[in-house]
Order: sequence, then C-alpha cells, then structure tokens
Amino acid sequence: MVLEGSVWAGKWVFIAKHDPRPGDPTALARAGIRGVWVQIEWQADDGSPGRSRSPAEVRQIAEDFSRAGLLVGWWGWVAPAGAPAWQRRLDEIGAAGVPAPCALVIDAEPDAGWRGESAARAAAAFGEVVHPAPLGVTSYGQLPPAIRGFTFAEVGLPQCYDPRSRTEPGFVRRCVESWEQGLPSAGILPVLGSNSTPATRMRQLADEAAELQPAGVAWFALTGLRGARLAAAAKAGVPHGR
Repeated sequence: MVLEGSVWAGKWVFIAKHDPRPGDPTALARAGIRGVWVQIEWQADDGSPGRSRSPAEVRQIAEDFSRAGLLVGWWGWVAPAGAPAWQRRLDEIGAAGVPAPCALVIDAEPDAGWRGESAARAAAAFGEVVHPAPLGVTSYGQLPPAIRGFTFAEVGLPQCYDPRSRTEPGFVRRCVESWEQGLPSAGILPVLGSNSTPATRMRQLADEAAELQPAGVAWFALTGLRGARLAAAAKAGVPHGR
C-alpha cells in the first residue's frame, strides 16, 4: 500500500471533463480532502489528443484549489500510441509557467486501446516521458494485463467502482490484491466511485478500503462528490481511521 507521509497519502478527488463550481474548493477542504487531480489530456484510441484544458484553464483551477489549501496534481486519459502527445502536453503547460503538479496520474483503460502484449510493451514509451512529478497509473479494478508494463509507476490506482452493488463483500480487497501482484514494486491507492454511486454504497466501499489500512484513497469524480456523497467521503475512515 501507499507509504505514510508520501505525496499520495490522504483523500483525493479526480476532476474530469466538467469544470469545478466556485464553491467546490472550500467544500472539499472542509470535508478533509487533501488534494485534487485535474484532467489535462483526453486522447483518442490512436493517441491523438482530443479536447484538453488550456494552460490558462489548468492554472486557474490550480490557483482556486491551492488557495483553499489543497494540493493539485494532473491526470490524463491516454492510448498506447499517445506517449509523444502526452509529452507535448506536459511541455506545453510547463512552458506556459503553470506551477508543476504535486503528482501525475496516467489513466490507461482497455477501451482506449490498452489490450494484449503489444499494449504492455507500449507502456514503456510512457516511462521515457519526462514527468515533472511523481507518477501513478490507474485502470480497472482487476488489473488489466497491459498495466504490468507500467513498472516505472510509483503508485497503482485500481478503480474499485461498484455503483449498483453487484459485487460480493471483499471487492476492494480483491482489486487491490490483483494490483499488488501485477505491480509488486508500486504502492497501491484505491479509487472509489462517486459519480453514479449512492452515498450508502460509497460508505460500504470506503469501509472495505479502510480494512486494508491504506495511507490514501481517491474518488472519481468531483461532479458526483457533493451533498450526501461528499459527506460520505468526509466520514470515510481512511487513511487510518481519519
């Protein structure tokens, strides 16, 4: 699991394609959220970039959340052929003078082309990218074979989503264990769902995560983490009972 005291520790929230609302930074801070990851890249299956936030947009979001006392990282949805575009994106934002992120997360999900042994080999190209911060990789809860190629990632973030309560008890543990086996040198930080997950189910999954005593946990995504769902995240007994 993730080590205590690392940048990955604490409660985190992904900011996806929908921009934050004015009151979100303060609300997250009051709920005990440590930081957010802002999406900066959307790639098509061929690796070409889709809609991406401008450096000015990234800067504004970072300033808003930093002002509320939260850490700010970046993340991107990438395809096997997308390492050059990912590098250009990081360079573009850095050249614009946007403060470097505290951490970076690569989202490599099978529906973006990450399938088979060739995809596992393609992961190595992302290891050659010059990343300005510690790097993590996220994908489906049960580790996809391609993720085994991300041996250079400091942290693995299994997506332990179960909005309709279709899994048996111990679901989060099974996801985490599959990632521990597939990325044995990485720390593991569970990612729980909030967009379509009822607050009651959020609490159940958070309890499962808490049993593993992780130093950190995250939720996807900000748009669903309001009202009762944000309260559920605030009360979650992770990391270590907090």
